[in-house]
Amino acid sequence: PEPGPEFWANDEFLWTRIERTSPEYRRLVDLHSQSVRDGGFRYLNSHECLAVWDAIYREAAYTVAWLRDKAVSDLFAEWQRVIEQRDNTMLANIVESSAGSREAKRMLLVGSSHRQALIRKAAERDGSGQASLQWDTGSFLSPLD
Repeated sequence: PEPGPEFWANDEFLWTRIERTSPEYRRLVDLHSQSVRDGGFRYLNSHECLAVWDAIYREAAYTVAWLRDKAVSDLFAEWQRVIEQRDNTMLANIVESSAGSREAKRMLLVGSSHRQALIRKAAERDGSGQASLQWDTGSFLSPLD
């Protein structure tokens, strides 16, 4: 289910608080924005983009811990829960859609902020004996040289 208006208001408060507190978070978000502008899809489909998103999320978690504010920590935990649920639902829908398909190959468009989590979850799922997904990340994850 889609989160309600209260979640989105809290989400805006949370990320504004992180942004106002952490110069490193602001630097990383600016780096991502500039890289999208300069590199477009090539950047979005690169290992560098995955690394920047990883750094953004790590810095956000570090900032929340540094703040030592229970309300902010609770909002961050709720945000993480919602994103985890959203990623799990996306992967379940991909698997369900693929299971009923006759096509040998499909192309999925996944937002760069969710891609790494979905690739990781698919690999974990493949190791569990559940429906297998073959991710051809080599053809789109390339360095930006």
